[in-house]
Amino acid sequence: MYILAGGLATRLGKISKITPKCLIKINNKPFIYFQLKNLIENDVHDITLCLGHLSEQVVEYIDNSEFKDIGIKYSFEDRKSTRLNSSHQIISY
Repeated sequence: MYILAGGLATRLGKISKITPKCLIKINNKPFIYFQLKNLIENDVHDITLCLGHLSEQVVEYIDNSEFKDIGIKYSFEDRKSTRLNSSHQIISY
């Protein structure tokens, strides 16, 4: 399963300049927590996060979370991330 999590989230305003969209909290948990929890509960364990903007924060979150031992893989976008760029990179694998 590929999760596109590298966008700039410009519509979210100032908060997305310092926090990646997938780490913005909902009920005191980052949004990506709910995505990963749902995938694992449904027996999906082959997960790749496609990252770009502020990717180091996402990796740090995963490395210090309950998801650290499930083998999440990462794909890093070198330029400003767009859905088109991330999708193209996935297809290239």
